[in-house]
Amino acid sequence: MRLLSTIAIFSLLIGPAQAQEPVRHPVIGDKPARELLNSDLLALPDRERQAWVHGAVTMMAQTVAKDQPELSGCLSDWFTGDHNGQQRVKEVMELHPSTQATATVYAVARFGCDGL
Repeated sequence: MRLLSTIAIFSLLIGPAQAQEPVRHPVIGDKPARELLNSDLLALPDRERQAWVHGAVTMMAQTVAKDQPELSGCLSDWFTGDHNGQQRVKEVMELHPSTQATATVYAVARFGCDGL
């Protein structure tokens, strides 16, 4: 009950929430992640593409972390360590520009970490 009271008071102090119009991305528009192709990501600046792929790999690692912590660690090491995961994903994207980006990240990660 105390938590609900605190939330109610805080809500009164900060005022009503206001939704803003979604900002359309200048390169990929408003495509959902599941529809992005490798060519869409390759059109992004390097840092933005790397951040997108890093997010996908991080989500895979988070998904398996509870039941397979060693696989989660492998994904992190493969992508950020000396296993060249970032570069390998980019190379495969360049070879297959019309392939779905999330499928590419997953497929390349499977080669980096057994059991995925």
